Amino acid sequence: MTDLINSLWIRLNEILKDFSKALVINDSSVTKNIGHTSNNIFILRGYLEIRHHKDGDEFSIGIDIKRQDKNWFIESDICFDNGEIIAIGPSAVILLSDQSRAQSDIDTWAYEFEKFLIDKKNKIESLINDVPPGIE
Repeated sequence: MTDLINSLWIRLNEILKDFSKALVINDSSVTKNIGHTSNNIFILRGYLEIRHHKDGDEFSIGIDIKRQDKNWFIESDICFDNGEIIAIGPSAVILLSDQSRAQSDIDTWAYEFEKFLIDKKNKIESLINDVPPGIE
């Protein structure tokens, strides 16, 4: 299972990097950060954080994967740092009992996630470029 998580993170990292590079940003003070964490509840939490200025407004594209019994539950969204949800992304239940089906379900979810980002690209660029500098 560790291999499956590692391969999923490698794929998500590439999706987020490619998406981050494709964003048109008019403000040079905007920073972007891609990363991941894990804890007792989430076996993987991947994210792309976008922030205005060093201590400014922030929103992120997040992917959370929780394991329960022999399943993974994947959720994704775009939200502000105060928790306000901008858009809910695709979700999936991955049945780990069948590795080939699990990989196929992950591939399907990743495709849907990429489509979600493409569909929300204009909204995200608007959020980045329409927030006046210094608003906190």
